[in-house]
Amino acid sequence: GALHSLDLPFLFGNFVADRPSYMAFAWTKENAAEREVMHQQMVAAMKNFVAHGDPNPPGQTVWPKWSKDQNLKTWE
Repeated sequence: GALHSLDLPFLFGNFVADRPSYMAFAWTKENAAEREVMHQQMVAAMKNFVAHGDPNPPGQTVWPKWSKDQNLKTWE
């Protein structure tokens, strides 16, 4: 199953790797660049949502408007 609150480090960019952490297994040197890209995408979406009511920043994956048939966003 999904790990509750796994999105928070990506939202805030807090990838603690230098001390014991519940996420120490996931933060590696090999995936540091990809984590930073995902962090930047999430921050851009949140900023755009707060400023304009639409999380879709120009040039990024479209986060579709919620509907009862589809309510899932995936980050790629």
